[in-house]
Amino acid sequence: MVREAKPENMAEIVQLIKSTGGGPLPELAECQIWYYTLDDKIVGVLGVINDDTVKILSVAEEYHGQDVGKELFEAVKTILMARGHSTIKAAIKMDSAPFFSRLHFKKSGEPYHEDGITVLPMEYNL
Repeated sequence: MVREAKPENMAEIVQLIKSTGGGPLPELAECQIWYYTLDDKIVGVLGVINDDTVKILSVAEEYHGQDVGKELFEAVKTILMARGHSTIKAAIKMDSAPFFSRLHFKKSGEPYHEDGITVLPMEYNL
């Protein structure tokens, strides 16, 4: 189940992001965050900045391949469409590009470095 994060969820969300190597954590304060639960445990997190840019997508390793990230994105996509957006942007780590490509994101710029991470800009047209 996908839910919007509340302050009481943040400790578990931060723990998940750290355990998956996602980050940078200071950006959490700037994000609107949704999470995915299974058996009352947070197993996936998606954070959006500027109301249209995916900045964080972390899924617990034991849940990779179980459509957690896809379902998170689909739920958030529906919310952003309802807000009138025609494009969703993503600023992602290079190693996440294959996953985002499977969601039909397209490269929208050249890779750049941010906080010691190589970031690839991508876009999804609604």
